[in-house]
Amino acid sequence: DGLNYYLDSAQIILNNIDLNTSFKERIHLYYLKKDFNSVVNTVKSFDNILQRLNQPSYTNEDAWTAYRIAFAYEKLQSPNAIDFYLRATELAPYVIDFRLKLADFYSSKDNYTMAEKEYRFILSEFSKNEQAWCNLGFILFKKGELDDALSCYNEALSLNPKHIQTLTNMASLYLFQGNIKEGKLYLEQIIELDPKNNKINELMGRL
Repeated sequence: DGLNYYLDSAQIILNNIDLNTSFKERIHLYYLKKDFNSVVNTVKSFDNILQRLNQPSYTNEDAWTAYRIAFAYEKLQSPNAIDFYLRATELAPYVIDFRLKLADFYSSKDNYTMAEKEYRFILSEFSKNEQAWCNLGFILFKKGELDDALSCYNEALSLNPKHIQTLTNMASLYLFQGNIKEGKLYLEQIIELDPKNNKINELMGRL
């Protein structure tokens, strides 16, 4: 299609430019192509690419490059992702995409203390972000702080009543507490919004 033609044309041009000059553009290109192995291979061409990604700027060029490298490493299930997510947030601390991915990465590794810290930072700056409220609620749920988790889910739903992940988490919380009636109410809302959600339909059938 048109996008692939554009990306392939860009690849031909970049292949003729020295890697030291073009590595950021190459990483961006591979990221767009979802060629995460090529992102990592480009990183491995340098002794320490993090030393080259150290300039805060209006365009956040180095921060975005670090983020794309982190994303590729995460997709390839490499622990190296964390170093690049951290560098992205160091260079651009108020870009919400970077902070959410860092917090989500901590959460995926069951590092709930650091995940909670990141989500709370996000909400101190972007209090209307329903995804951060939802994800913070999930962390608190995992820590057994159910009342606080419920408060976070309510905040998320006050911002977006159709946020399916929050509705799912809310249903899970009530079912965990044994409150089947309340849990089913949230499951019904999800099915109304997403009738083909097989996982939720299956769960409803078992209740």
